[in-house]
Amino acid sequence: MGDFNMPLVDWDLYSGPDTPMYSAFLHFINNYGLHQYVDKSTRGDNILDIVLSSSVSLINDMQVTAPFSTNDHNSVIFNVNVSGDDGNTSSCNLDPFYDYACANIDGLSFYRATANAYARSCCLSVRPSNACTVTKQNNLLTKFLYHIIDPFI
Repeated sequence: MGDFNMPLVDWDLYSGPDTPMYSAFLHFINNYGLHQYVDKSTRGDNILDIVLSSSVSLINDMQVTAPFSTNDHNSVIFNVNVSGDDGNTSSCNLDPFYDYACANIDGLSFYRATANAYARSCCLSVRPSNACTVTKQNNLLTKFLYHIIDPFI
């Protein structure tokens, strides 16, 4: 959150001029899957004050209001969702961020060598004799992928 002073960013397309400063800034935003919430101008016709998050469900009730005191920027007011529906912060379900650049490649390689047995035990087969439905196979494949991603990524 803050005044990033990047008036030429098109926040609808997450793009901007092809300059080193804008390219580095937008590369960071896009590579880390950040969402920018402010959709109204905060100074003149520009969105300079932005709120970034890797979770689309973290920020709510975003408002751009009149400037505070003698400030030349509009105020940005929002709520941060830090608790689940039951009020328990441990039940907060934020979107996970996986940093693939820091993956444990050695662990993945070892796991790949032993994964065939796990895949077979999870009914991951395309043979017609297999009694699994497409939906069940899809659910099992998703579970299998997270079984790989969670410990190594």
